[in-house]
Amino acid sequence: MFDQNDGAVSESDDQQIWRFLEFSQFVDLLDRKALFFARLDMLEDPFDGHADEDGLGLRSLPEEVMRLAEQAAAPPPKMGRLERWWSRKAQESEQDNLVNTIRNYRPPALVWANCWHAGGSGHVALWKGYRALGKLVAIRSTIGKLRAALAASPEPSISVEPVRYADEATLKTMDDPAKRALTKNNVLAHEREVRAILSRAASSGETCLGRGCNVAVDVGAMIDAVAVSPAAEPWLHELGRRVTRTYGLDASVAADDARPLALPDYTPERALPAS
Repeated sequence: MFDQNDGAVSESDDQQIWRFLEFSQFVDLLDRKALFFARLDMLEDPFDGHADEDGLGLRSLPEEVMRLAEQAAAPPPKMGRLERWWSRKAQESEQDNLVNTIRNYRPPALVWANCWHAGGSGHVALWKGYRALGKLVAIRSTIGKLRAALAASPEPSISVEPVRYADEATLKTMDDPAKRALTKNNVLAHEREVRAILSRAASSGETCLGRGCNVAVDVGAMIDAVAVSPAAEPWLHELGRRVTRTYGLDASVAADDARPLALPDYTPERALPAS
């Protein structure tokens, strides 16, 4: 069943959300004026968007394809006419099963996501986790501003919704890729994630068919604040301010001497031990 905890993210347009980025991704966002949507199976979590049986199918499918390809390329063994007939029929049956599996498979590759968090820059666990991935910058918006920024995109339909958290039994019953992309395991509820979702059914069919795609947005209207990781070197805070000025972004950047968007008592030595 779905987790109905007190920390559930509000769907209100006023709900603040944060997106954590590498500094190069932050500059790319300002320069392109576009949000990057990653194909769901390209995200950090390899099981994102999968039910258990889907994950098993995804892992076994390449091996099955290679095995059948090797069979087709191998010279036929010396055997009688009847044995050759049975061998060919068995291989054709395997190939038919594989084709049907591929045709009926609804993988996370049908969905692209742009991920945010309602936890904000004051969430130590998020800073620590994203620091390991080199993501030292966070941008702040609201659900309403994100929806408005994406509404002007050429894509006919992009939904922005809080992720719901469910138990394993519920996850296994979900076969719709878009709904599954907006549902994660209860153990990840602390992330308080919000996702903008683009599905192939909603897409024009041409602009988002690869590992990821950029969707044009009004960056200035979407971003209202920028925070730099408290674990970052001081020069990165100053560089963040210079970059925002260069691109004409009217947003405050938290600094060492004024960190309203980070944690005043959070220092790398105390919160991020070397071990």
